[in-house]
Amino acid sequence: MLTQTRALVLNYIRYRETSIIVRCYTEAFGLQSYIVNSVRSAKGTAKIAYYQPLSLLSLVVYHREGADLNRISQVQFYDATLLPSLDVRKSSIRLFLSEMLTRVLKEQEADAEKFAFIFTSLLAFEHADEQTENFHLQFLLGLSRRLGFGVSDASELYHQIYQLDARFGSASGLAHQEEQEALQTLLQTPYFSRVAIPSALRRQLLDDLVRFYRLHIADMPQIRSLDVLRELFT
Repeated sequence: MLTQTRALVLNYIRYRETSIIVRCYTEAFGLQSYIVNSVRSAKGTAKIAYYQPLSLLSLVVYHREGADLNRISQVQFYDATLLPSLDVRKSSIRLFLSEMLTRVLKEQEADAEKFAFIFTSLLAFEHADEQTENFHLQFLLGLSRRLGFGVSDASELYHQIYQLDARFGSASGLAHQEEQEALQTLLQTPYFSRVAIPSALRRQLLDDLVRFYRLHIADMPQIRSLDVLRELFT
């Protein structure tokens, strides 16, 4: 059955000589994998641009219920006005969030609210030219609510963390109160508003949020892109 759907790319792996298997989170079907042929050949190299992490796409797909792999009939960027960003910080946030989403999105079924939050948030991020340094923190806070374990108050988040390990956060040298106040501000502030957070505190908040996710996502592995993001926001 041919179906049109919006989708965001999580990642892809090479398959045979010229093909890839691309993992997407789709509006119509949730998490799906598609085999795409001839994108790594000399004639198909331009097509690989569609399948970079967090690309926002409009797809027409062949969908067979229960199939491990389906195929894409048509692909185009959802917003053709967006130009590739050369901002290394935005690229690093994009890589980090694609890895986080890969770890936490599991459902092979549609979830309109969750998809709308993720897609519209990432579209706004791609259009933003400034004040993006806190986006990944606010995005993770918003996503946690759509995953069923979010909090409306920073004190509850830290209560959960410290229940697991009373020593968590002490190595940073930052006061727990400082972390809590900064996170509460982010909870109450729209994306891309000016929120002045020192770099060391922002790195600590990132660690706090990843640990918070690990409390709720079973067997969540190490996030490899985390160290890169820490280094860039110094």
